[in-house]
Amino acid sequence: MNRFTNKTVLVTGGSSGIGLAAAVAFAAEGATVVITGRDVVTLGQAQATIGSKAVALHNDASDIADAKLLAESLIARGLRLDAVFINAGVAKLVPFAEVDEMLWNRGCAEFCVNGQSTAGASRPVRKHNEHQETRRTRRTAVWP
Repeated sequence: MNRFTNKTVLVTGGSSGIGLAAAVAFAAEGATVVITGRDVVTLGQAQATIGSKAVALHNDASDIADAKLLAESLIARGLRLDAVFINAGVAKLVPFAEVDEMLWNRGCAEFCVNGQSTAGASRPVRKHNEHQETRRTRRTAVWP
């Protein structure tokens, strides 16, 4: 099936792990996939893995200024987003017994980064789509 033919999907953190797997799956369903990440080399490898339907953009989802640049890049490329898979985030995974005060505080900071990346990615995307279309009702695509 090609449920995403003629659709464009943004996958933040799409250069590795779950984000890359989602990007590959969206592309397999026919989507043009825009992936973002902080590491240029990993982004290039991910783009090659996804194939010709991939657009790789260097972007730090934890940086609000970068989120604005992402929206500008999408507009400059004439891309209209049909779906967004907000995946970028950071985590330090250790057994609970190893969590000390310093690691706990780091986890709180990471939570803020992850929340900011969601807000940072979604706000410019909304503005981007408003730039492309005015007041159009849209369906949300949910990956099964």
